[in-house]
Amino acid sequence: MNIAKIAEIKDNFVAKEVAGELILVPLKDEVASMDELFTLNDVGLDIWNEINASADLESIVQSLILRYDVEESVLKQDVASFIKNLEDHLIK
Repeated sequence: MNIAKIAEIKDNFVAKEVAGELILVPLKDEVASMDELFTLNDVGLDIWNEINASADLESIVQSLILRYDVEESVLKQDVASFIKNLEDHLIK
């Protein structure tokens, strides 16, 4: 899991909230790439906001467990899956 790499490329995205969802638009050469839009729901937005250079899976889970009524093991699996999905789509 490469959370640090995701944190590094977060600056290459413009994030806008539209109709209760966060739309992530990648920037390429300082221009929005409208061919690759990503939408995040509230949970995805919370995970996205927790990703930073010093974050790891455990710190993200511990931060989110305080906000959601869910078993820690389920949350850990969901966060790991979400981060894997980000890696698959954002890191090239």
